[in-house]
Amino acid sequence: MIEEYDDQDSPKKDLIFGNYIKQANFLTSSVIFDMSEVQKDALYFIMQNIDYHSPTPTDKLKIDFEMFLEYKKVKKNDFYSIQETVQLMNGIRDIRGSFRNQYTGQFVTFNLIDNVSINPKSPNELDVTLAQYGVILLYEKALADYVERSKSFLPDFNKYANSGKGFTQIEKNVVSLNSYPQKKLFEMLSRFKSKGWMKITLFDLKLALGFITIKSKTISKDFQAEQLSLIFSKDENNDIEKEEKLKVFADFRRKFLDIAIKEINNNSHLDITNLKVEPIKTGKKITSLYFTFKKKMNVQNMNAEEKKCYDYFLSFGFAETQILHLLNRIGYENMYAMFNDKISTKKSEYGFRFYDKSTKNEIKSLSGFLYENVFNNYLKPIKD
Repeated sequence: MIEEYDDQDSPKKDLIFGNYIKQANFLTSSVIFDMSEVQKDALYFIMQNIDYHSPTPTDKLKIDFEMFLEYKKVKKNDFYSIQETVQLMNGIRDIRGSFRNQYTGQFVTFNLIDNVSINPKSPNELDVTLAQYGVILLYEKALADYVERSKSFLPDFNKYANSGKGFTQIEKNVVSLNSYPQKKLFEMLSRFKSKGWMKITLFDLKLALGFITIKSKTISKDFQAEQLSLIFSKDENNDIEKEEKLKVFADFRRKFLDIAIKEINNNSHLDITNLKVEPIKTGKKITSLYFTFKKKMNVQNMNAEEKKCYDYFLSFGFAETQILHLLNRIGYENMYAMFNDKISTKKSEYGFRFYDKSTKNEIKSLSGFLYENVFNNYLKPIKD
């Protein structure tokens, strides 16, 4: 469990577990340095259990270690010794990355966590203090304040162009994917679920996933602040060298991309399915990738129109699984159109009555008629 607290006497809060992790788009589009899978899962656990929309962001958190292991679906004895627990704590503290502030043009390096320690009163609890950018990137209000401060650098006519407060809803079962790069790819795709496609340069994708790192030839430490502009602009610089894993695209596709796509498509607990990728060439060189996919519908990730359609058909006694299946396959607009094509509605003093347009007969069982006559091509099994 994670407890947000302002002082030692604050009461504990219940878990905020939901189906979705809310992650600021600033963080989704950031480059995170050398992040392990366990670090990623720890960050997911933190984000899932704090209130992203809290009006009072705090830098103080408590992590219940056993709850984290339960989240990972492992047992303590099977997973971590005391030494490994300390390594995990250090790993959480060392989560760092960079992003380009679109308002100021600055390239910002950040740490999310300032420090982590074992609570002496409860050895199973970890006390976590967020760093400055940890608060900014994990809480909507803190990010909004940061964006407004950043906008003060803009000309007046640009100050209202973009709120910068957008966030990505990431299905919580992302934790079940097998590696950090797979999880990061799923995050990036999740940002475009409403569109069903994502186009990205191969360089940007490999950089975000950790397959490209940039180093200085004269300074051993990666990602010096003055070099960040290269990461995002990709300009040439004689003092910079890139280290690239799986440099040949065929290797990158075979050893990572195809495997990641298969893992996502075969994971029934995720809300993205039918994921495909198409390489795009500039001349003879592959320079970009075009991903297409479908959002797997559930009540929690519906937009307002989808939820209205869901409630409408549910009121007719139509099965929830059937409604979700149709929303996934044909969408709410086609559901309404097919309904209106086959059914007429009349209002009486007793409520609404429904009639088969082809026979003019009143429909006695609307849910049965919907299944047999309206959506039969999409719901009924195909006979050999």
